[in-house]
Amino acid sequence: DENKVFVGFMSTRNSLIRLNDDGSMDEAFNSNLGTGPNSTVFSIVKQTTGKILIGGAFYNVNGLPYRYLARLNVDGTVDESFGNEANFVIRTMILLEDDGILVGGDGGSILKITSEGLIDHSFESGVFVNTEWQPTVSQLVRQPDGKILVGGLFSSYGGVPRQNLLRLNEDGTLDNQFNASVDGPVCTIAIDDGQNIIVGGRFQQAISKGLIVFDKKGNHYKTFGTSDGTFLINAANFQAGKLIISGLFDNCFGTTVGNIARINYRKTLQSITFTEIPDKTFGDAQFILEATASSSLPVVFSSSNRELISIDGNIATIHRAGTVTIMAEQPGDASFEAQQVSQEVVIAKAAQTIEFDPLAEIADARETVTLAATTSS
Repeated sequence: DENKVFVGFMSTRNSLIRLNDDGSMDEAFNSNLGTGPNSTVFSIVKQTTGKILIGGAFYNVNGLPYRYLARLNVDGTVDESFGNEANFVIRTMILLEDDGILVGGDGGSILKITSEGLIDHSFESGVFVNTEWQPTVSQLVRQPDGKILVGGLFSSYGGVPRQNLLRLNEDGTLDNQFNASVDGPVCTIAIDDGQNIIVGGRFQQAISKGLIVFDKKGNHYKTFGTSDGTFLINAANFQAGKLIISGLFDNCFGTTVGNIARINYRKTLQSITFTEIPDKTFGDAQFILEATASSSLPVVFSSSNRELISIDGNIATIHRAGTVTIMAEQPGDASFEAQQVSQEVVIAKAAQTIEFDPLAEIADARETVTLAATTSS
């Protein structure tokens, strides 16, 4: 049910419950779940079949021996047909196109698990190493191109130095074209609508504290200013130009706020619909330009060559034959990014006719004759 909400890591009752969309308990589901997982649930993923995968630090679910990974049927009962091959505490999972999953956690590697719960050895995970603490993978995010962003606490992967952040190819090999890093644990990764990578955690980068953005190649893209005191970001969600963050903080970039905030990530993108301009011929009448912006802000028109077409407001006047570009621009405001689109307009030469005055009869071959003709142009 798309309107249900799962809550893990409870302290007063089972480590997993399901809520209805109004916040009330889903009593039927929770009753079928019984005693549920006997320890913390860190990650929940719903398969396309509607079944629910849970990963965490538990070692049984409703009394059944499922360690770290289990699958629930849509009614909350444990799916006993699901395999049980996970071998470390799971902190993050992502669903794959075949309904399998990738899991990461405290095991020093990433596992690919089939839709039936068995390890898929075709995924060639390297070994994560951390020089001071046990290596941890706390966040996996799959990009639209299939590559996998990995965040956590580690200093190398497969013998290659990588500090707490890296990207893998679909087969588990390291993407050597991505070289971003942060100097502390990564707790969350999100992707914005421009495919830039938002990273939150507990780090003290020289250019950022707790929250930083890299472009899709791993280059520094954006910071958000400074925050006093502890600034730990453990969740980030990008929506329509805004970024919702939560964690442990009482000051967010100079504003006093407690542990959850929405920040202006950037202005909202807008689009312009520019009505097609048919090709013109020199001598055609003035014509009206039409365009609208998705922001509902006014659109401004301009010409690349005013000697061919000049524009006054949204009225275009043809002066000469040739090819010209007409731009429709919305300059943006405090909420919307500027946007521009254009069209190329061909102005054909006008056809013309010639009228040649008839010649009078010539009586004398030595007589001078005047020729006369006029053109329609």
